[in-house]
Amino acid sequence: MSEGKLEAIGNHVTVNRLEVANVRREHLNSTFKCQASNTKLMMPAEKTVRLELLLRPLSVVIARKPHQLIANQDYVIRCRVEGSRPKAKITWTRGNREFLRGKITEESNETMVVSSVAFAPVPEDDGTFLKCIGDNVKLIGAALEDSFKLNVVCKYLTYI
Repeated sequence: MSEGKLEAIGNHVTVNRLEVANVRREHLNSTFKCQASNTKLMMPAEKTVRLELLLRPLSVVIARKPHQLIANQDYVIRCRVEGSRPKAKITWTRGNREFLRGKITEESNETMVVSSVAFAPVPEDDGTFLKCIGDNVKLIGAALEDSFKLNVVCKYLTYI
């Protein structure tokens, strides 16, 4: 049982404040119950609250980064962002620009998002970086990222 800070406001109102210091991830969904009574003749009035937290992402990982990509061949690249609450917003970039080519799909739960980008690299992509950025937009400076260098090769056919 924790005692809060008791404060009298007027003749018939008393406020008791509970402060939780050093809140960590482990406190997510913790419940706190406040009971108030002024007589043993009645059950105490009570209110329960659940602690909701804003959490930054813990990890951003591009799965199975290809070492080499063949130009104009279709690929699906997946990025997994874990730990953010609310769920992370995922942005794909190539170079310093948002990567809008191809098709982007997402699947998620409360603290994990998997984003997949399906695209066919072109020779001009060679040497650039494809980056996955996971961000909690409700927190400043919470973004994490993972990237890899696109090594695009061309498949040439020779005719004799």
